[in-house]
Amino acid sequence: MIFINDTINRISIEEYQEAYARLSTQRRNYVNRFRLYEDRVRCVFAYDLLRNALRNVYGINTLPIFSFNKYGKPFLEDINLHISLSHCKNAVVCSIDEENVGVDAEDIKSVEILTYHDLLNDYELESIYNSPNMELEFATLWTKKESISKLLGCGITPTFNKILAFHKNDVKFSTIINMENKYVVTEALYSNS
Repeated sequence: MIFINDTINRISIEEYQEAYARLSTQRRNYVNRFRLYEDRVRCVFAYDLLRNALRNVYGINTLPIFSFNKYGKPFLEDINLHISLSHCKNAVVCSIDEENVGVDAEDIKSVEILTYHDLLNDYELESIYNSPNMELEFATLWTKKESISKLLGCGITPTFNKILAFHKNDVKFSTIINMENKYVVTEALYSNS
């Protein structure tokens, strides 16, 4: 299940401080590592979104405490649910499922595609260049690739440019495109879940 907050660009200092006060000590320590205020806001509200979803949908009132796999993928201690968090400039998102899950958010914006040349295969590059909306096509492809990477819990690997082809038969996607707020969110789950 996908949860999105796309009002983060309108968060007041007071709202930030209130949400910060609701964080676990672990998450406060993590937030305090960020230098830029915007990054702190996204980090705080991604956690707040997760906390609210756990409370409102699953009836879990304890503060989420994370453990991490060797690649940095978070999982919840003592809760039998899988999570994935992401953010972009225009939204924070979390996904919660009983099965393994990956989610990614990306702004729809102008991107220098050549910067990503090694991370995209020829088919993906052609798809972007031939699209009537290159920015949207890039954001959609990128969130699919990142959400699979998060589903697998492996990060960006040397085979990242082929990740969609490798997993085309075993992963299903749910993609949300918000043109008004200019972002794309994609959730990846294994097809058999």
